[in-house]
Amino acid sequence: MQNSKSSFQASAKAFFDEAGENKIAIARALLEYSTVMDAFSSVQEGRILMAHCRFDEALPCFAKASEIFRATVHFGFLAGYVSGCASLETVQGIEDKEEQFQGFKNAIALFEQAKLALGFRDERHPLIRSIDAMIKFGISRALLVESQMLEAKGAVADSRKKRDQSKNVETDFHQLSGGSETTPISRFRIDYFLKGYECERALKSSFLTSFPERTSLWIGNVGIHPAHVASLGRSSIDRNLAIGESLVWPMDPEFKGKLRITYSDLESNFRYDEGCLTVI
Repeated sequence: MQNSKSSFQASAKAFFDEAGENKIAIARALLEYSTVMDAFSSVQEGRILMAHCRFDEALPCFAKASEIFRATVHFGFLAGYVSGCASLETVQGIEDKEEQFQGFKNAIALFEQAKLALGFRDERHPLIRSIDAMIKFGISRALLVESQMLEAKGAVADSRKKRDQSKNVETDFHQLSGGSETTPISRFRIDYFLKGYECERALKSSFLTSFPERTSLWIGNVGIHPAHVASLGRSSIDRNLAIGESLVWPMDPEFKGKLRITYSDLESNFRYDEGCLTVI
């Protein structure tokens, strides 16, 4: 299964490379997607090695993927996210409780980094909920291991308190992940690829992506429907963008802060309001 996914990433990269050559107006966006496929390919290589307990060989694969993600404009948050997933997957096979506890704490910190990075771009981004679910998963497991360590030391009351806290956090996890509370959390499958928000949007509607330049912002429509761009921050644009079309909008060189773009899908009339840039 993992080998087939790795082949899929290679095929997807080839698709974006070819599309970029033919769709010059949005080539820079397609190049970033191609780069992301490289990163996910490294993730899959790491997962295959981990499945064969070759952890020392798997680590450089995840490090390479994180490095690639950090070099992108829109997917830097995935560096912390996939590293957190790898930590979770590794730590669940550790027998030493103290090491396991520290491993869960490390995974939680990595997911917090991912959430901060994504929130820096768009604090309302739908994937923040998915990252929150992973944080709750890690906290629940860490509390459970802490409970087991306390029980081993004879601190029964403190152990019971930690176990109750673990169950409460587990309830939060199920609410965020959309899973059933009757399904044991131990059966939760770690999802390195989230739910493909950008991919789903691009395949179902208009989808605008943007890249900052020195004095302007490049905006391209990589979706399957034309879009009407209403505004960028406080500036009114009031312009249609056809499928595969882009525009360059001048930016105030003194601008600082977060910038949101508002646009509508011209076929469904659905309105989007998304964070696209933060300048510090």
